[in-house]
Amino acid sequence: MAKVKGDCSVACKKDKRVCWHDSCTIIKMLMTGKFLISNDQGFVRGATPAQLILSNEESRIYKEYDLEADQLALDAKAEKDILRWRLNHQSLNDRV
Repeated sequence: MAKVKGDCSVACKKDKRVCWHDSCTIIKMLMTGKFLISNDQGFVRGATPAQLILSNEESRIYKEYDLEADQLALDAKAEKDILRWRLNHQSLNDRV
């Protein structure tokens, strides 16, 4: 089971249903590079890899991804992918 790094916030301490620090389940990895996670109460949210502490099994499953990526790194990768797509699309149009 994964968990969000850091200590519980005031909101977590007040209402454990909104806590992500004890344990959460990875539902899937999104195209953006974020994980979609669910806590024990069924609440769902997105989290960057850098925000999570993964179990050994989860680390093995997702080893091909950058598990230290924060939001800035994910945004940079997305921009790079968009630029690459635009350049490829433009060069295909130039050939026609």
